[in-house]
Amino acid sequence: MVSTGRKHGFESLEERDLLRALDFVRVREVLPQPFRLDFEHAGGRSAHIPDFLALMADGNWLFDVRPAALVQDEDAVKFAATREVAAAAGWRYTVVGGWRPYVQGVLDALSARRRPRADPLGLQWV
Repeated sequence: MVSTGRKHGFESLEERDLLRALDFVRVREVLPQPFRLDFEHAGGRSAHIPDFLALMADGNWLFDVRPAALVQDEDAVKFAATREVAAAAGWRYTVVGGWRPYVQGVLDALSARRRPRADPLGLQWV
């Protein structure tokens, strides 16, 4: 990421898309899978690991990435518990369920020009 000055791993194309979007809001740091949340609920015990914690100048933002069509009832319980923990910590929380069709195309085009192009072998012609 240009904003953090280092590379960040992701487990899905949807997570990659979120990282690319975060790069445009000048995130200071992104922590993948920042903690494991173990909790009890009416149906028993569960655990959940959020996907990213983004550290920004105006506060922290916790993210889960799951395409909306794939969210099951058990996921909704985990997301609700994560939202409560984030609120208790003073963080914002979002489940990224998808993007409008044009958003990722625009971000892809813009991000291609954000990085200075290196020519370590001296192959570019002037």
